[in-house]
Amino acid sequence: MIGSLPWAAALLVVSAIVLLPPGATADSGFPRPRPGDGPPSGAGRRRRLEVDDVVGTMVLLAVALRSGCGEVEAVEAVAGVSEARVAADLRSVAAARRWGVDAERAWTAADPGWLVVARLLAVAGRAGMPPSRLLVDGSRDHRAAELAALDIAGARVGVRLVAPLGLAFLPAFCLTTVVPLVVALATQVLA
Repeated sequence: MIGSLPWAAALLVVSAIVLLPPGATADSGFPRPRPGDGPPSGAGRRRRLEVDDVVGTMVLLAVALRSGCGEVEAVEAVAGVSEARVAADLRSVAAARRWGVDAERAWTAADPGWLVVARLLAVAGRAGMPPSRLLVDGSRDHRAAELAALDIAGARVGVRLVAPLGLAFLPAFCLTTVVPLVVALATQVLA
C-alpha cells in the first residue's frame, strides 16, 4: 500500500496539470492577464460592456426610432438617458456619424459589444426596412444567446469539477478494493 502512494500522488499532480483551466497559473490560482486586458479592475479602468447594457440600449433605440427620430438622433437621445459608459460609446458613434463616417465604421470604433447593433442597423438599411423591429427581435436573440452561453459555461464547470473526482476516486477504489480482492483470489488459486 505504501508503494502505491507515490503513484497516487503522481496521478493527482498529472490530473491537476491536465485539468488546469487555460490561462491559470499554478503559483497564484488566478488567471494570467492577457495582452490588452489592461490594469485590474478599479480606478482608471473602464467597465466592460455588459449584455444588459446592449440589450437595453437596443430596446431604447427601437423606441426612439419608432417615435420618428433618425438614426443619429435616436443614438443621441439614448445616450442622454444612459449611464456614463454606454453614453460615451453612443456619443462617439453619433459624433462619427455626424462627421460623415459610415455606420459600420462608426459602431466598430466603440466597444466590440456594439457590433450586434451595427449589424442589425446595417441589415435594416440594406433591406430598406425600419430597424426598430429588428432591434427588438435582436435584443431578445442577444439575451437568449448570452443565457445559452452561460448554460454551456455552467455545464463545463460541472464537468471540470467531476473529472478530478473520477480521476482520484477510481484509482483509489481500484487500489483499496479490486487489487486486494485479486491478490486474495490469486493467492488462494495458486496455493
